[in-house]
Amino acid sequence: MARKKRVVIPNRCYHLVSRVAHQAFFFDDEEKRRFVELLHRAAAFSGVRLLGWCVMTNHFHILIYLPDEIPLSDEQLLERIKALYRGPQLVQALAEWETLRKEAADERAAGVSCGSRFEDLKNRLRCRMFHPGAFMKTLKQYVTTSFNGRRAHSGTLWENRYKVRISKPCAKDMSAQLAYVDCNPCEAG
Repeated sequence: MARKKRVVIPNRCYHLVSRVAHQAFFFDDEEKRRFVELLHRAAAFSGVRLLGWCVMTNHFHILIYLPDEIPLSDEQLLERIKALYRGPQLVQALAEWETLRKEAADERAAGVSCGSRFEDLKNRLRCRMFHPGAFMKTLKQYVTTSFNGRRAHSGTLWENRYKVRISKPCAKDMSAQLAYVDCNPCEAG
């Protein structure tokens, strides 16, 4: 049975929750610090605004605001790539960008009007932005890869699909959501 497609509405707040598989307690203080760093990078890339978050030992809560999707220039796309990637991944992403950009320029100069691989790359990047599901996918993949690369672990870290609650960006709803996220560690002891 296919899972139900989630509704995505811009100009809304999304309370996102995901749990570590098998109720495991993987996130010590160092893992939480790394998670928050990756959280900021994924948000900068995805175009969502972080409002609040809480990283527990076996789950996390994130409150984001999803703005309207805006057109991004090539320079803005490059800035988002640089926000997400680091080290060899960044070098590889920038090399691919430059190779495909040059290929597209050469095609234009030669009068060739076929589908540009550079445009395909930019469209693939844009598909990962301005969407809470794409944000969560990016974040959870990066956290898993980071964790698995440093620990004796393989496979996913996450249990099931993430949970989401959508609310309007009004003061009352946002205050209640942020209070819930902020108090979560106290409630959990």
